[in-house]
Amino acid sequence: MGAGNGTGPMLGDFRSIVEPLAKMLGPQGEVVLHSFEDLDHSIIEISGNVTGRPRGGPITNLVLSRIRAQRFENVINYENRLEDGRILKSSTIFVRDAEGNPVGCLCINMDVSGLELAMSVLKGLCNRNPAVPVEEPSERFSSDVYDMARTMLAASLNGIGKPVAFMQKDDKVQVVGHLDSQGFFLIKGSVELAAKGLGTSRYTIYNYLDEVRGTHTIQKTEREGSDAPGE
Repeated sequence: MGAGNGTGPMLGDFRSIVEPLAKMLGPQGEVVLHSFEDLDHSIIEISGNVTGRPRGGPITNLVLSRIRAQRFENVINYENRLEDGRILKSSTIFVRDAEGNPVGCLCINMDVSGLELAMSVLKGLCNRNPAVPVEEPSERFSSDVYDMARTMLAASLNGIGKPVAFMQKDDKVQVVGHLDSQGFFLIKGSVELAAKGLGTSRYTIYNYLDEVRGTHTIQKTEREGSDAPGE
């Protein structure tokens, strides 16, 4: 999933339907096409302005967690809430190439906040599946991948319930394990960011990753290490 322009034949086919589909949904709808070639700038096409993201924006944390867990079943009609309180009905549809490998996803977001007020009349239109299972994170829509990474790191640190200065090794390993399960380390520069947040070195983060993954195959040449910010 290295850098690329996301214009393969499969994604090209989907790219042509983004704007027409958004127009069908109207001003409360948004359609986004993500390419997995460059997760930091995965949005290759977007129409509508529900979440305020631009073309070239990053993947969402929910999709990151799916990639990390290798779970690529479609997620249809789940609930999202934006920071301003608006309620979205969302769907994420994974796109596969001719060999069946996931190469991107088509995401549809519809602002149903107004419809919620008339739920008794429009219940069928607003019907949603239960919220995304608790083992997955609430989806965040970020315009900057490092802002999303910092938010993910802060949430994991807060989950320990003590300041970093008072954390023991087990606490820090727990933070790294949680971040890893959410796909945090698929983001460029994530190892350095985690090291700064936990007050340790990048090499210690690699060791923690070895421990939580039960392997010693982490390579320093991975994209999160070699492409760290400022290097």
